[in-house]
Amino acid sequence: MRAFRFSLETVMRIRLLEERLARERLLTASRDLRRARDAADAVDASLRQLTQATAPTSIGHLQWVAAQADRLAEQRRVVRRVLAHARDAREVASHAYVAARRRADVLERLRAENLARWRDDWRREESTELDDLATIRHGTGAVIS
Repeated sequence: MRAFRFSLETVMRIRLLEERLARERLLTASRDLRRARDAADAVDASLRQLTQATAPTSIGHLQWVAAQADRLAEQRRVVRRVLAHARDAREVASHAYVAARRRADVLERLRAENLARWRDDWRREESTELDDLATIRHGTGAVIS
């Protein structure tokens, strides 16, 4: 079986993509939650308006109001379930985004530390080379071969 070796940059790109996808899911879940809240508010407003209607003038009007109230009550139950589901989905998406963001941050710190370590090593090697060159050029009794 062939083992895959990923560079830190490849893993970093993957983690950033995961973080971006998690952020998009969070935004989508937030939008769905907002829409569910708006729908719940609309149903509640309709129920309030129905109860504030003018005085009934006939049995037919009372039956119509009762039918509308039943329909709106059922709609309200459905909307409340959708709202609860949207809240749960947003919470799950929020936790997934936070976890993805933390993973990406850890890799970003590792990448920055590795880059700093590489720069330090490179400067140290360059300094050593310059010292060696200076020693060879100006050193006492140095033999150039």
